[in-house]
Amino acid sequence: MNLINEPWIPIIRKSGKKELIRPDQITTGIQEDDPITNFNSPRPDFNGALVQFMIGLLQTTFAPEDNDEWEEYLDNPPSQETLKTEFDKVAFAFNLDGDGPRFMQDETIKEKDSKKDVNAIELLLDSYSEHFNKLKSVHLCKSCAALSLITMQLNATQGGSGHRTSIRNVGPLNTLIELPEKENLWSNIWVNVLDVTFFPKPKKEIDYEKIFMWLNQKRFLKQTEGVIKSVKGKDKEVQIDTTPKDVHPNHIYWSIPRRFYFPFQHGKTVCNICSFEVESYVSDIKKETWGLNYPKDLFRHPLSPYSLRVVEDEETKEKQEKVFPESASQDMFIYTSWLNLSFGSNFFFPATTVKEFEKRKNRKQQTNIWAFGYDYSSGDKIKAKSWNEAHIPILLIQENLKIKFEAIIKDLIKASEIISKNLQYAIKKALFGKKKSDTKPGKEKWDFPKSLNGEDKKTLFSNSNFYFFKSTEADFYQKLKDIKTILEESQENNKDKLFLDWIDILKKSSMKIFDQYANNGDFENENIKSIALARKELEFSNNNDDIKTILGIQKDIQEEIKKSKARSKKK
Repeated sequence: MNLINEPWIPIIRKSGKKELIRPDQITTGIQEDDPITNFNSPRPDFNGALVQFMIGLLQTTFAPEDNDEWEEYLDNPPSQETLKTEFDKVAFAFNLDGDGPRFMQDETIKEKDSKKDVNAIELLLDSYSEHFNKLKSVHLCKSCAALSLITMQLNATQGGSGHRTSIRNVGPLNTLIELPEKENLWSNIWVNVLDVTFFPKPKKEIDYEKIFMWLNQKRFLKQTEGVIKSVKGKDKEVQIDTTPKDVHPNHIYWSIPRRFYFPFQHGKTVCNICSFEVESYVSDIKKETWGLNYPKDLFRHPLSPYSLRVVEDEETKEKQEKVFPESASQDMFIYTSWLNLSFGSNFFFPATTVKEFEKRKNRKQQTNIWAFGYDYSSGDKIKAKSWNEAHIPILLIQENLKIKFEAIIKDLIKASEIISKNLQYAIKKALFGKKKSDTKPGKEKWDFPKSLNGEDKKTLFSNSNFYFFKSTEADFYQKLKDIKTILEESQENNKDKLFLDWIDILKKSSMKIFDQYANNGDFENENIKSIALARKELEFSNNNDDIKTILGIQKDIQEEIKKSKARSKKK
């Protein structure tokens, strides 16, 4: 099976029709008003891998020469024939099976003892998580085998000694530009392709070996033979790094930190992922340690944001600043991260595709950031906790208003974070706290059990925090639009009213979520007293004037708005 010449990509069209396509068919149906609107994989992580596969393929074979050409193909997509001509040039590197080098596989381990084979379930990133996957073994059709392989290489997590992580570390965060108004998948792929000044097209045969490293089997052998050396009579692992100097820039899309080889079998079976009956499948696969090791601070993947961190040098022990890829932790999918993902800061750098889109001319339509990725647990046994996705609106703001706009947004976020902390502490008091008997009313102090630091309790507080921000998310994005209007129309006298309205929204949401958590279960009389007191204290904390002071709301305006609301209630 060749991933360029044969249909294997599951899609859905505007009409609702579902089918498997070849990569060159991605623009079909646009002229007939039945475009492909989305990928249609049985798993969301497969869809995330597919969009990166298509972006990487276009970046490698069809990168625009300049912004004008980029604009032209965004508005007038290339024909299937045009794409096929370009994709065919790399088809030799995309054989999933057969003799010779295989796509994202290591041919050097195909003769490995079959007794050491592992089931293909190990390709699924959630295979160790009981929450996601109850299967002990799987049969994968060729389409799902390819999707599993791409997804693993893009997101490889820690798996013990010699099991390399992805080029963007564990659980990378992906942030892609999407254009909802376009209503076709081609636009949402092409909008994330950069011009040749970022990624030059391959020109020589040697370039292909440095892009698709599975063509360079010597590299794998070097990894295997060089990983162990004797140091003072003891074996020690040797770190053989693959750096930007060793590869073509386009390799960033085709990294292979893991070593696999698929012995396909023939016979009728049902694929455990897509449920289709097939006659060729993979069940047990060959797997080896010591894939390519990528220093995470040396590569900058264009689809991920990065942040500046202070780390200790392993040899000199000196502190130094380095830039590392962001992980898809849950807090990256709430609006407290909006400013960083959209505009960045001195310590946070948005994805290259996001920054470049802002520079492009005449792009005034509604634009979103599609953020997605796996959130993993920390510690020795890293497991996938959840697959997260968010569609985050981007607002185009006039350059001369940008600083003022960002400052106001920071204050809105700061207010939400204060009330979120109030909420978490109130839930902690209500469910697990015990008021100290020697404290005076209004100055209560609380005792908490030592077991409160357990993973399940941390998850509870984390979930309540996430739920709070999600419940106020729509209002937050509406406030962004309101602030944009206020600044553009010089109506800054309306700013304080907007702030007070935002505080009311946050307070109401926090009380509602508190009640939901506090009323979820049977409690003794002592717990009921704790709940009542915790609720009262939450209300008091939320009404603290400090929040209004942070937002810079003048006291006379606060009083005026309070009186106005009181008059409205009387009417």
